[in-house]
Amino acid sequence: PFQDLLEDENREIQSGAASAIAKLGLADKNLSSNEGEVIGLLQVACQLLEDVPEGETLGALLEKSDQITSKKNASSSSSQASTDTTAVQRGLELVGYLASRTQIKEELAHGFRATGVSHTAIDRLVELSDVPDGE
Repeated sequence: PFQDLLEDENREIQSGAASAIAKLGLADKNLSSNEGEVIGLLQVACQLLEDVPEGETLGALLEKSDQITSKKNASSSSSQASTDTTAVQRGLELVGYLASRTQIKEELAHGFRATGVSHTAIDRLVELSDVPDGE
C-alpha cells in the first residue's frame, strides 16, 4: 500500500509516506524483512535529501522556512522553502530509522547512492550539515 505513495511524483506525498513508514517502525514484518523493499525505502530517503538546493545547508533552508512562516499567517499557501524543508526532514527521519539496520549501515558505508544522483548518501548528509567558516 505504501509503494504507490513512495513512487508518487509529488514530493509531499512521497515524504508523507516515508514519514509514516518511519513512525510505524516498519512494523509489518513482511516489509521489514524484504531486502528489496528496505533498499527501496533508502532510495526514497536519499531522493528526499535532494530537495535542498545544491550547495545550501539544511540549517540555511530551515532559517528561510522560519522567516517565511513568521511573515505569513497560517491560512496562506505553503512556500517552496517549507515544502523542501519538510521533505528533507522526513528523508532524514527515514535514513535515521533505516540506519538502525545493519544492512543499511553497510550500504551507506560502501557508498550507497540513489538512482540518478551523482554523490553518495553520506556525501549528501555531510553537505547538508556543513557549516561554512565563520558561522
